[in-house]
Amino acid sequence: MDMTQIVTDCGSAATEAMHAGASAIDYLKVGSTYGDVLRWIVLLIIAFLYRQPIARAMQRIGALLDSFKDRSAKLGPIEFGAPNAAAQATEPNAGPIPNVQQAPSPPTAQDPLSRELVDIVRQQLAGVPEDDAREKLMGWVAHWSILSQFYRVHGIIFASQVTLLRVCNTEQGNRVSRARAYSIYDVAVRADPEFYKDYSVDQWLGFLELSLLVQLSEDQVGLTVRGASFLQFLVREQLRDACASNLLH
Repeated sequence: MDMTQIVTDCGSAATEAMHAGASAIDYLKVGSTYGDVLRWIVLLIIAFLYRQPIARAMQRIGALLDSFKDRSAKLGPIEFGAPNAAAQATEPNAGPIPNVQQAPSPPTAQDPLSRELVDIVRQQLAGVPEDDAREKLMGWVAHWSILSQFYRVHGIIFASQVTLLRVCNTEQGNRVSRARAYSIYDVAVRADPEFYKDYSVDQWLGFLELSLLVQLSEDQVGLTVRGASFLQFLVREQLRDACASNLLH
């Protein structure tokens, strides 16, 4: 593949991702008759609808970035993942579900499409006892909220951190010693010392703890229920261990 073709394919993949993202944004419009819980459900469901085209576009871009990396001698140095190191350092703690009592109404709450979508949900719940409807809504809020958070984590997690999660998952009690975790970090550092020079092992583990994927004790690292679910999510959604900019880390 020559340079012209690589650039052309990058532009095509980027355009595909932009179109998928724009379509998702067009659908992120939710009504308000059922209250805040219903708004969160529709927001999360519609955002989830376009996950596949966006993921495919990102994978294609990732493959093209790998092609650029292979040509680094001609193109000059290309930095992978550095922006995401900053993102991990500033990423807020991942709460279990959105606080629907405190969350403001979406800016598109009164959009015609929003009202149409809410009407569809209302029709589907017609005749359902109020308690049953509430349980269904809460269940979907939790489900789509977790998926939304997992996609966010997947965007900035490093492959080395996923490796630690996988190792924990294979060990008795779903936990490993801190020494074992440090050894996984050390392998990543040796592979790319420049990337990790300002990213300590405490930050590396801290991101996983703040994302609620692991629980840290004085001498052990344990996989949480959320961490195990995140690994299942990667398999179920057929995603790489880390996003395109983090494939080396």
